Amino acid sequence: MYTSLKRAVRKLAVRCGVLDVPLFENLEVEINSQCNLRCSTCPNKEHSRPNSTLPTEVLWRIVAELKSIGYAGSFSPHFYNEPLMDSRLADILEHVRRELPKVTITLFTNFTLMTPELYRRLAKSADAFVVTVDEPAVKRKVDAVSAHLTPEELSKLHTRSLNDTGMSNRAGAVDLAGKTVQPLAQCGIPEHYMVVDAVGDVHLCCNDYFGKALFGNVSERSLLSIWNDPLYVRARAQAKALAHPMCRTCFWSGAAQ
Repeated sequence: MYTSLKRAVRKLAVRCGVLDVPLFENLEVEINSQCNLRCSTCPNKEHSRPNSTLPTEVLWRIVAELKSIGYAGSFSPHFYNEPLMDSRLADILEHVRRELPKVTITLFTNFTLMTPELYRRLAKSADAFVVTVDEPAVKRKVDAVSAHLTPEELSKLHTRSLNDTGMSNRAGAVDLAGKTVQPLAQCGIPEHYMVVDAVGDVHLCCNDYFGKALFGNVSERSLLSIWNDPLYVRARAQAKALAHPMCRTCFWSGAAQ
């Protein structure tokens, strides 16, 4: 009886933001805001954002802070951008790998700007390349580059289809008309992910394309000070319980109709 009551009280405290949730395990840092495609499953198809580039000195400061706290989660230079459009990408990944050897570096990319030579250079730092191949141009490029890579080199390349894994309406930013959709049953993304966009703003969730829920800027504050901000703590608790306003408009699709 006591144990059950204690568990219920703690669950309520987390939901209300009285107790904090663990440190993020995944960090997405959007190094640039540009993308060269308008994929049907992405908000970029119908919307646009200003062209922005996160300053290198801000990136290095983020990496230094992660090193100081012994961060060993994942790092991805991605939000709604195409990382390959940033000429600094290889240098950024090399710096992250050198300073944070225990971090898992995952590169989400549409692959259309990839060459075998660039792949090999990036693969020296990246642990995985993740490519969504629902667009024909993407699939063609993956096949073309893969033909020049060895099986060992290809072991880091992972392709997926959102038609198979389930699409999201990105909290209302993507129209899923004609698809079977259902509300989220639960969501742990905000609890485990920290998302920084190309101007340095921290978003509640990777689905927050329009920046409806922002909690500070990394050019002005440290990652930890933002993560531990009471307003952010409470918002994450609300999101976990699907009680945050943004979460009420977020849906996943079933199989494409």
